Amino acid sequence: MRKLVFFKLSKYKGVEIEVCTLSRFRTYFDIDFTWSRNTHHAGFHSYISLFKVSFEFNIYDIRHWDSILNRWESLPKPKVGEKDEWEDQIGI
Repeated sequence: MRKLVFFKLSKYKGVEIEVCTLSRFRTYFDIDFTWSRNTHHAGFHSYISLFKVSFEFNIYDIRHWDSILNRWESLPKPKVGEKDEWEDQIGI
């Protein structure tokens, strides 16, 4: 079973919550917290697993990082009446 929830906090920030039940027992307990910047989908990422259940909580930037220009890539602007590509990807 997998349950995923995504919503936007602002124009470029998103929150993602995922709860999964794993088919195989792998570890008793696993925990991981990361904070990233100047990379694709930079932000706070967390993962906790207990027996066969895992939980992820992420707050991140939905843009991609251009390492050559050392800045965020520009998002394409939607035409009038069309959803932007990010809304299409997350099913809004």
